[in-house]
Amino acid sequence: MKTYRILAFILGLFLSISVYAQKSFDGNVTYIPEVETLFDQGVSAYQTGNYERARDVFARLLNEYPEHQRITATYLMLGKSYFKLEKYGSAITDLEKLITNFPKSSYVDDAHFTLGYCYYQQEMYIDAVKEFLWVADYAKNKTLQEKGRGYAFRMLDNHFELSELEQLQDEVTGKMGSAIVTLMLARQWDKLGNESRAVSLIEEYMRMHPDHKYKDLLNKYLEKTRSDQRSGEIKIGVLLPLSSEYKDEAQRILNGIKFAVHQYNQKSKADIRLIIKDTQGSIMTCIKAARDLALDERVIGIIGELESEKTASIAPIAEYNRIPLIAPVASDNGLAALSEFLFQINGDLEQRGALIAKYATLNDMYFDMSLNQSVESLMQSIRRDTSITDSMVYRNKTFATLAPADNYGKEITDSFTSMVDRLGGEIVAQKWYYENTQDLARQYKSLRDIGFARTNKDSIIEAMTADMTEYQKARFDEDKIPITTIDAIFMPIYTEELKYVIPQFAYANIKATLFGGQYWYNMDELRNRNVVAHVENLVFECDYFLESYDATFLKFRNDFRKVMNTSPGAMECYGFDATLVLLDAIDHDNLTRDAVRDYLNDMENFEGIRGPITFKNNRRVNTGQRILMFTKNRFELIH
Repeated sequence: MKTYRILAFILGLFLSISVYAQKSFDGNVTYIPEVETLFDQGVSAYQTGNYERARDVFARLLNEYPEHQRITATYLMLGKSYFKLEKYGSAITDLEKLITNFPKSSYVDDAHFTLGYCYYQQEMYIDAVKEFLWVADYAKNKTLQEKGRGYAFRMLDNHFELSELEQLQDEVTGKMGSAIVTLMLARQWDKLGNESRAVSLIEEYMRMHPDHKYKDLLNKYLEKTRSDQRSGEIKIGVLLPLSSEYKDEAQRILNGIKFAVHQYNQKSKADIRLIIKDTQGSIMTCIKAARDLALDERVIGIIGELESEKTASIAPIAEYNRIPLIAPVASDNGLAALSEFLFQINGDLEQRGALIAKYATLNDMYFDMSLNQSVESLMQSIRRDTSITDSMVYRNKTFATLAPADNYGKEITDSFTSMVDRLGGEIVAQKWYYENTQDLARQYKSLRDIGFARTNKDSIIEAMTADMTEYQKARFDEDKIPITTIDAIFMPIYTEELKYVIPQFAYANIKATLFGGQYWYNMDELRNRNVVAHVENLVFECDYFLESYDATFLKFRNDFRKVMNTSPGAMECYGFDATLVLLDAIDHDNLTRDAVRDYLNDMENFEGIRGPITFKNNRRVNTGQRILMFTKNRFELIH
């Protein structure tokens, strides 16, 4: 911007002197001596930087003398005075009057050039560059022509996207202007990795204009692009919010991605290159970055984004451009259904809620059977066999739920309760709490009341107080009565909520087995003395399991530390596995986007570092979920 202003000052000084020196007198216009005097005053004020005085003088000339020998120069100088005063709208008005009303004036070239500055200052880049391109093609002054070309090149390089360049290509008709736009459009396609499109643009232009002034430049660029096109590089695009509130998580996922590519390039002849785009936590930025990656023919797949809503926003781009999109952590229901090219490494909430519901409801044998056949088929076979009793089928029969009233809590709970219903279990209560709620006394009291309603409360109290005095009976606390009529409670609570949800649950004296979601997987929180005393044999679903004693994970962790200078956690593993499935497809000679999509569609029991990955027969959502148990102060993998 500073460069533009310096050049604008020099240009303004040059033009003001030029205007003063040239004579614009037309023999058909009356020569008015007073006009010369006023005009000289205006030019003098302009040259000394008194732009308000200059504006007033030139405006007076136009108002008092509608026709005079300095009319075209006056319009130009009035426009330039407004420009100096940063009154760009007024400057544009007067300059356009000059161009429209006096098209043969010798000042039209200067007017177009100054118009370009005015539009630029208003960030009207398309209008600005059109003016500079007009100057490049039609200005009679060679110095002005070169300035127009230089400004056009810089603006097209810094301020224009592909679609805008394509629009300009249709609108710019001048020989020099069309060459500049074509060259910059080819460069843009080249940046996006579509070298073949860049080459065809230049070749076509060269056929139409074989002796163009930029012939050598165009030929040189053409040869370079052809050379790039012959290289064997394969690209993987990465979309992550590296400068948003989730930048730490995004960076950790990126570390996992980089490590996977580093390992692959060390062992493979293929050259994998990452094209990393920072989405900045913005949907619009995410869409633009995804579009740019999709236009690059060498980008064989995209990994991203971090959040489900951002991933959903770019699913149509993946579908339209037929490019595989790997979502490393997004888990919202229905996400993969948005595109046949979208794959979720992290299982969605629907299948995760259903999986933990199957385990919580069915005994081991029938749980295993439910994983390999439809629920309806399983239940029909159970009902047909009259020798099978409920105790043989069910681990638990009656359930309650307690969950956060947000998207995660509602979706996974809905899936859980739906599966329990289908399996013949009973949901006796559903309780919710809002963000930042720490006191759950109301929810637990309601569960106790529901538990009491399922039995004869008076009989229980009578039995428990049979040996008490009347005074003791009057002071008897009903909270001492354990609730045993609810078999299990599903609590998909967040990690940071464990420290107050669990102690309050213990205080509520509800003797139900607890089942949870992925956010229970936190050793530090579960070992908190206020939590661990009340939790034993807790079972929860999780999409990963990092066993610190496993030889494979130990090697991965040590190798990761050597290369990345940090230890891997869950996010690093998500990024690693998301990249691993793409690299596995490439390693099996799937070198087109459609081939990668087809390969991933059939992926089954692929061993990622965080667990198995299976997309086959499940809507491109990984079914390789884990069920863990927290017991004896440690985690155990039970499925």
